[in-house]
Amino acid sequence: MNDEERRQFEVLRRTLHPQLLPKTVLQDVGFSEILSCIGRCRLALRQEMRRVSKMLGESSTQPVQHEQPEGPVVATEWYLAGRQGLLQGMRLLEAVKTEFLSLGRIDQKWNVLLDKAFGPQLRQLLMQWMPSDETAVQLAHQLTTHARVFNKPLPPIAEGGNEPQVILDPEQSKQMVIKLLELEGSVLSDLRNSSEQRASHSARAQDDAVDFAPRYFTTACRDLHCAVEWYIHLKKEKL
Repeated sequence: MNDEERRQFEVLRRTLHPQLLPKTVLQDVGFSEILSCIGRCRLALRQEMRRVSKMLGESSTQPVQHEQPEGPVVATEWYLAGRQGLLQGMRLLEAVKTEFLSLGRIDQKWNVLLDKAFGPQLRQLLMQWMPSDETAVQLAHQLTTHARVFNKPLPPIAEGGNEPQVILDPEQSKQMVIKLLELEGSVLSDLRNSSEQRASHSARAQDDAVDFAPRYFTTACRDLHCAVEWYIHLKKEKL
């Protein structure tokens, strides 16, 4: 207790003493026990209010998200902003991957969403590995198949007498884009699991803290009642 609480406790002792009027040594012990239990009740109540205030403060600043939102993909904040951001980021990557598998390219409509959620680096990396359009991919397959069947090498590609340029396999580029999207999704999934585990541990610790204080306060009040009843018995029996 601080100095102010000690003064209040001393005022309580002086006020309560003439009311109870302990006259024997045993009654003095009972009187001291009553004072001690009153102090315990006050401390327990203060501790309970502190824990409840902390719980309410944390719940208001860190809302818990439960289910993944349904509906179309919308603009999301940077995915490390919270659990909701992680869910939206995972849905965004899955939508981009699904469309890429269908069209063979990433439409420009995803640029703003990808930059907002992951920064420009991911989109720039995807663009570096972006294969040609679907027609070029089909043509590459046809040419390589033709060369393999007829055992004829593909003609070299040269411009202005320079050495032939290295042309990446469109299918390999396509698989690289898919792997990049899946890898980023895997990172988000791990972050989400870690976030849920921390939230679960925090919730259990918070519940334990809130449950502890009321039990302690109830015990202190029960001991106070017993102390008063015992003191009344001492006075009645003149012990």
